[in-house]
Amino acid sequence: MESFPINTTAYSGTGGYESKSDWLVRGQKAVNLRATYGVNMAGCGIINNANGAGSNLFNFGFISALMYALEAFGTSDTSYASGSAAVTYWTRPNTDGSGTIYEKYPGVNVSGLDADVYLRYTSSAILLLDFSTSAQASSITLI
Repeated sequence: MESFPINTTAYSGTGGYESKSDWLVRGQKAVNLRATYGVNMAGCGIINNANGAGSNLFNFGFISALMYALEAFGTSDTSYASGSAAVTYWTRPNTDGSGTIYEKYPGVNVSGLDADVYLRYTSSAILLLDFSTSAQASSITLI
């Protein structure tokens, strides 16, 4: 899943973040394809190496992949580093103690308090994505 849910070039008008409606459609499509065909799903976000918000973008993409239980997630520089071999390494958020993340049918729900916030509950954590304009945020909270 290319540019899921971040691409600092294609989504430059929204700070590098995919719209929540496109994210929802693509995430559910991934779940359906996995269930129908038994395939593994991976996501790849695009973050230009010099982006000052790169770590936040990576965390948003990583947690987005966890929301839909993708089997893999990574990022690349713009143009997939075709001009050089340099790609920034982003440290992923800690998932220790988060419980079972990989499920065939993960339940992603919109928050009852804010239509821009999406949640997924695991046995031991709450995964959160906030698509609010200019305030995109992501978190893993252990419960």
